[in-house]
Amino acid sequence: ASPQCKTYESTAHHLPNTIPTVKHGGGSIMLWGCFSAAGTGRLVAVKGKMNAAKYRDILEENTIILNVEGVTVQTIKLLSNT
Repeated sequence: ASPQCKTYESTAHHLPNTIPTVKHGGGSIMLWGCFSAAGTGRLVAVKGKMNAAKYRDILEENTIILNVEGVTVQTIKLLSNT
């Protein structure tokens, strides 16, 4: 260190500089969302555990199944269309 450079002891650990946090049992949230080149879809909060039936329900509520020239295509319902 050069003589012109002053250094200070770190104060990050001092009480006024800390933010209290919950360490255990803070909870969680599961979200489902979708996007494509055409835009973004809804953001859905999933309650409880995700299983196949719940996933199918979310897809049914948030996607559109189209038949384009004999090909089945599943696309999102855009936010602007809701």
